Amino acid sequence: MGEFPPVILTMLTRYFTMLWKLYELKKVESDPKKLANSLQISQYHIKEYLYHLSKFKEAEIKNAFKYLIEADELIKTSPVDEKVVLSQMIYKIIAGGV
Repeated sequence: MGEFPPVILTMLTRYFTMLWKLYELKKVESDPKKLANSLQISQYHIKEYLYHLSKFKEAEIKNAFKYLIEADELIKTSPVDEKVVLSQMIYKIIAGGV
């Protein structure tokens, strides 16, 4: 992992924040163009986010935030290697918290 861990956490937090916003917006809007406009992203990217959203359940998105916070705290306060912390966080997100 060549990126600085806080940068990775920031990028993943932004990604899951976008998924969460999209999840909420989809409750009242289904038109991809309107969704893209509401999220201020391109129509190309909305297709990607909609695809990614279809791979996550609501609880999995919520849990991703929990794992991101845990990883952030561990990186800041623990002697555990940052790469190990990030790897464990990613595993938890992908595996659904197993």
